[in-house]
Amino acid sequence: MSTLPEIKDALHKHFIAEWIDGIAPRTPYCFDDELFDPPDAPWAKVVVQHSSASQETLGGCGNRKFGRRGRAIVMLRKPPLIGGADVMDKLIFHAMRLFEGRRLLGTTAWFKDVVPNEIGQPKDGRWYEATVTADFEYHEIK
Repeated sequence: MSTLPEIKDALHKHFIAEWIDGIAPRTPYCFDDELFDPPDAPWAKVVVQHSSASQETLGGCGNRKFGRRGRAIVMLRKPPLIGGADVMDKLIFHAMRLFEGRRLLGTTAWFKDVVPNEIGQPKDGRWYEATVTADFEYHEIK
């Protein structure tokens, strides 16, 4: 069984290992709890959000199973006209591959729905934007 801090830590480690070894080894990244000065190049930010939980079994303290849910969001940014749409498409594809059909090593977490969202460039925005959202579930004993 896993806890909220274990899941967040495992997700960060998973992202680092897969992102650096994948097609984006030179694409800078940060996590939601870090200071970051974005470069004038493509970059990613990873956010972990927990949402609902439900008690799945009855029992005394320390012997109850809770189903927990959350989502990992990879926020992808690049300056407009840098590298073309192909660069963003590759980053989106790679971010999706991080989660689709995967489990987090050493935890009970597994990913479910993985959804890309190509936002484009907001009217007054500095960045061309996209996100990849991956819902996950895991169990905790309390």
